[in-house]
Amino acid sequence: SPDGVLPGEAGLIIDEHADPVDIAATVVDLAVRRYLWITPVNARGEDDWRISRVNAPDDQLREYERTVYDMLLPEGTDTVAVRELRAPGRLQLDPIRAAMRNDAVATGAFADPKQRALPRWIGAALIALGLIITVTLALTAGHALVGVAIALAGGAAMLLPNYLPTRTPLGDTVAGRIRAMHRGLDTVVRDRIPPIDQETIFSRALPYTVISGRADNWIRTFRDMNPAADSQPGLYWFAGYDRDPNLHRFAAQFPFFITALEGAFNPR
Repeated sequence: SPDGVLPGEAGLIIDEHADPVDIAATVVDLAVRRYLWITPVNARGEDDWRISRVNAPDDQLREYERTVYDMLLPEGTDTVAVRELRAPGRLQLDPIRAAMRNDAVATGAFADPKQRALPRWIGAALIALGLIITVTLALTAGHALVGVAIALAGGAAMLLPNYLPTRTPLGDTVAGRIRAMHRGLDTVVRDRIPPIDQETIFSRALPYTVISGRADNWIRTFRDMNPAADSQPGLYWFAGYDRDPNLHRFAAQFPFFITALEGAFNPR
């Protein structure tokens, strides 16, 4: 990953919004890194997926990742179906989004919103001063437009933070490297990768292709990969296809999983 940026944070840096797809990519990344285990199931004749606990959160997780993990599997819960996540009030998105933005501020990719409070305070003070001067001059010297001009300057100062960029220069640099990584992934040729390494490379990069909308292309590139080439059957983080000699069934299943996961994280 560029500059150690994780998938969810990468999606946030690119478009400056913490979207459901960024959170879905974080869930996939947690599975790839062996914190979660994903199992397709059939419930009442419809496809569903269970997300299960593998390893507890540790100091390797960023705060927003821990928030996502704890939201999925709160204390005392070892497994949950994606369908269950759609229950009203089951997922609270504001804490996740706040944690993601705080992480981007902590890494220097986003400007600290607290630094934008000063122009608003100055603007409010100028507006108040302008109104006082306007009233005073209107009742005495008659040059009330001076106070109006000061009040307008205060209004402009209050609006200025709304037009300042969220990303810092460092964030712009990282965003450029993320886009370059996406372009690089588009050029990967599976046959040039040793078979024993293909599953690892496929899995590690998959969450980044989710945030860019390139997951289907990435899976298509690796759909003929034999996941047992590393002497372990099936993908190590996604159950259900242990006997498959390729990723054809996974390729058909995964997009529906991401869509369902995004739907669970989509505010209503």
